[in-house]
Amino acid sequence: ITPRSNRLVSDQLRQLEEMRQQLEALRNENRELKLQTGGELSADQDEKVLQEFLVKLRAVLEMRSEGRFEQQLFDEYNGGLVQLSDEHLRE
Repeated sequence: ITPRSNRLVSDQLRQLEEMRQQLEALRNENRELKLQTGGELSADQDEKVLQEFLVKLRAVLEMRSEGRFEQQLFDEYNGGLVQLSDEHLRE
C-alpha cells in the first residue's frame, strides 16, 4: 500500500462518514416532519421514537431519585411522551 492509496482510502472513509451523518440528519428531519404533520411513521421510525423516549425517561428517573429538577430535561421527556404511538403508550 502506497502513501497515495492510503490517502485515497482515508478520504473515501471520511466522505462515507459525512454521507452517513447527512443521511441520519435527513432521516431525523423526515421523522420530525411526519410527527408535526400527523403522518404515519415506519416501524423503524416508531421504534426509534420509543428508544429515544426511554433514554429521556431514564434521565428523568435518575433526576428524581437524586432529588433534583431540571425543567429542560422534563420538557424533553414530555415532548418524547407525546410522540409515542398509541401502541407504545399501552405498553
